[in-house]
Amino acid sequence: MPRTDPDEIRILCLGESSTFGFLLRDDETYPAQLEKKLSLKLKRPVKVFNLGISESNLDWDMGILQEWLKLLDPN
Repeated sequence: MPRTDPDEIRILCLGESSTFGFLLRDDETYPAQLEKKLSLKLKRPVKVFNLGISESNLDWDMGILQEWLKLLDPN
């Protein structure tokens, strides 16, 4: 996922069901709320990726993080 806007801030949210938003609509999750509030506050594009998975663990999260960093090419 190459960055289309050089001013865009990208954030990855990792975690369990509270990050995933178990029993919530997508727009009710804290990553979605974070994206909306930061975009308004900073007045620049912000993309927050919700990578939460119910019952995940640190090993799983680290694997996901490594793969997403390759995709996002943060350099």
